[in-house]
Amino acid sequence: MILDIEQKSHELCISYFDKEGSIDYIHLNVPVEERYNWEICRAEDPSADPIYKTWDNKPCKKVQVSDVRKLSKYRVEELMTKNSDKLQILYDFNMPKKYFVDIEVEVIDGFPDAETAPNKVTTISIANSQSKVVSVIGLKPLSEKECTDIENSVNKHFEKFGEKWNFRYYHFDSEYAMLYDFFKKMIPKCACISGWNFTGYDWPYLLKRVERINKLNKGSEQIKAEWASPSSKILGKNNYPQHRLIVDYLEIYKKWDRVVKIKENNKLDYVAQQAIGVEKIKYNGNFKDLYEKDYIKYVFYNAVDSVLVHYIDKKLNTMLTFLKLGHVTGVEAKKAFSPIWMMEAMTAREFLKDNKIFVGNHNDEIEQKPFEGAYVKEPQKGYYEWITCYDFASLYPNTMMQYNISPETFVGTNVEPKDGEVKVGVNVGERGITWRVFKNDSDSVLRRILKNMYAKRKATKQKYLSINKEIDILTKHLAGNVQ
Repeated sequence: MILDIEQKSHELCISYFDKEGSIDYIHLNVPVEERYNWEICRAEDPSADPIYKTWDNKPCKKVQVSDVRKLSKYRVEELMTKNSDKLQILYDFNMPKKYFVDIEVEVIDGFPDAETAPNKVTTISIANSQSKVVSVIGLKPLSEKECTDIENSVNKHFEKFGEKWNFRYYHFDSEYAMLYDFFKKMIPKCACISGWNFTGYDWPYLLKRVERINKLNKGSEQIKAEWASPSSKILGKNNYPQHRLIVDYLEIYKKWDRVVKIKENNKLDYVAQQAIGVEKIKYNGNFKDLYEKDYIKYVFYNAVDSVLVHYIDKKLNTMLTFLKLGHVTGVEAKKAFSPIWMMEAMTAREFLKDNKIFVGNHNDEIEQKPFEGAYVKEPQKGYYEWITCYDFASLYPNTMMQYNISPETFVGTNVEPKDGEVKVGVNVGERGITWRVFKNDSDSVLRRILKNMYAKRKATKQKYLSINKEIDILTKHLAGNVQ
C-alpha cells in the first residue's frame, strides 16, 4: 500500500510497504509533455481541450508547468490512475513493521509541556512487534544483571500472552548523544512508529527538545529531525517525516475502536485493563523520586508502556482498520485520517473514466468557511417515558444510491423535475421541507462508487461467514477428538 508520494523535479517518488513490511520505492518518470495542470477556460478558447471537461462540465485547458513539483494534487492523482498498470504493486495490502515508542521526561515542577519541552528526555523505549525486542535508551548506566532483572520483570508482567521478550538497554552520557542516535540511527530503521498519545505529546516534545538542545550545543553537530525521513523532509503542521509512517494509536483508537465497549477515559492504563487485562506499572511516591531512587523500576515502567501498546494493537487490531481504509480508497497511508481526501481521490478516479477532471491550484489551499450543518431540534428538558430511537442501516449511502445524489447530477433547489430527474425532500426543521432535484437517467459517480463498495462488502461478509462456519466445524471435530 502507498505510504507517500513525493513530487521531484522530473518524477514522482512513491514509497510503499513491501511484503516484508519494509519501505520500498517506485520512481515514476513524468515526461515534459505530461507536466501540466488543468485550468478552466472559455468555450471559445482555441486551447480548450477537445476531450476533457471539468467534473461539472465546464471547458478546460492544459497549462504547462516547469517541473513535477508544481503539479496539483488532482493532477498527481490523475497520473497515478493513468499509470496504474505500472504501479500495480502499490495496491497490494502489506502491513508495515510496527515499532511502539514511549518517552519519559524529567519531572521538576509539574508535568512538562510539549510546546516548550523545558525538561530533558530521560529514557525512550521502543517495542519491536516483529522480533519481540523492547529496547530502552537512557541517561544512567545499568549492569548486565540489572538488565536481566528488567527482562525477567517484563516477561512476568506479560506472561499471560506466552511470548518471550528480549530486553536491551543502551546508555548515553548526555541527552544530546541519546537524541542524536535516536534520530540518526534508530528512527531510520522503523517503517511505522506509533505509541499512546505519541503525536499528541511524545513526537512534538522530541522535536521541541531537539531545538533547545541544538541552541545549547552550537559548537557540536546539530541534531536534525530531517534524519527521520529518507528524503530528509519534514512535512505539514505536525512535522512528520516524509516516507515514514508516524501514527498515534490513541487517535486511531478513539476514531475506530469497536472492541472496548465502555470508554470511561482514554488513558493508557484504563484502555490496557479493558482491552488486554494488563495494567501499567504501579509505584510509590512521585515520578521524580522513582527516577532518582529506583532507576531500574523507572526503566521497567518505560519498557512496559511501549509493550502495552503492542498488545493493545494485537487485541483491538485498530491499526488494521486505519491502514485498510487507505488501501481500499487507494490513498497514502497518512491521508486515511481524512474522509474528505479519500472521497475526493475516489471521485477523481471515477470522473476520469468519463473524461472529467478536477481543477485545483498547486498549493491546494482552500479558504476554510463555516457552513450550516444538519438540523437539530431543540430538546425540551424533562423526564419522558416510552422513548424510542430509530437507526437505519447505511441510511445516507442508500439514500444517495436510490436518488442518484452526486455533485454532477444536481439540477437545482425547489424546481420542478423533468423526465429522467428525481425530487428529494430535505427537512430543515422549522423552515419546512426544501426540495432538491437530481438527474437520474444514468448512474452518477457516487452511485458507481457506492455500488462497488457494497459489492466488496457483500463478498467480504460472505467470506467471513464461510470462514466462521469452517471454524465451528473444526472446533466441533477437535472437541470430539478430545473426548
